[in-house]
Amino acid sequence: MKRLSLLYAALIFALPVIAQNTFPSTGAAGIGTTTPNASSLLEIKSTSKGVLIPRMTKTQRDAIATPATGLLIYQTNSSSGFYYYDGSKWSAVSSNGANSTLSNLTTPTAMNADLLPDSNNTRNLGSGIKAWKTLYANTISSSSSKPLTFKAHNSFAGYIDYDVSLANTGFGYQVLGSNAGGGNTAFGYEANFSNTNGYQNTAIGNTALYTNSTGGYNVAIGLAALYSNRGGFSNTSTGQRSMYLNTTGGNNTATGFNALYSNTTGSYNIANGDHAGYDNTTGSNNI
Repeated sequence: MKRLSLLYAALIFALPVIAQNTFPSTGAAGIGTTTPNASSLLEIKSTSKGVLIPRMTKTQRDAIATPATGLLIYQTNSSSGFYYYDGSKWSAVSSNGANSTLSNLTTPTAMNADLLPDSNNTRNLGSGIKAWKTLYANTISSSSSKPLTFKAHNSFAGYIDYDVSLANTGFGYQVLGSNAGGGNTAFGYEANFSNTNGYQNTAIGNTALYTNSTGGYNVAIGLAALYSNRGGFSNTSTGQRSMYLNTTGGNNTATGFNALYSNTTGSYNIANGDHAGYDNTTGSNNI
């Protein structure tokens, strides 16, 4: 009877050791192999089964007390996937969704996909604190409002809705609105708006050279300066509504408010001063 009691006591003390499944601190253990790799503590071999680690919800994961660095689990909800504890927080083994680091790009870096926002007018490229240094592009535009456009030696800012030729510069709402010409500069609301094939024109001021379509080498500075010009060449108009009604007259110089206002087809005129040459319509070679 005494020997039986000693055997029971020995089994009771041995049970906790058996329940721990403790492996030796040296050597290697194998599952599915009798020759585990010498560099491994545990090697598992199978061609029909895998290793199943603990599966749990995010709430259960976050409830783990003092997780060890490197602890690995499979999360079943809220962006499910494998997560590991990095020493301060739980991190996904591989990020879900888009590859935000672009680590899948080849050298040189290349992308052949559109960068699409999740909703309209909600995402920035860069930030209010840090800006991109240099941007190289053939065209930058918006399909709706086109607030900023750069294309083949052209620079535009404002609402623009057209294709352009070379060496044009425009700033303002619908500047050079129908442009196909080259070498034009327009600043102001709808400046040189109707230009189609005109070239080497400079329009500064709201609606300056508004109606011009084919004229060239014109300079219009001021609100509605040379407003009605369509095909006139080599005119210089400085002042609010100067040469306002000119259509095809050329080689005129008007300086001052409403100077040469009524001129339509007259050429080679010089008018300097408030309303100078105001009533001239078709006369030429006047000073």
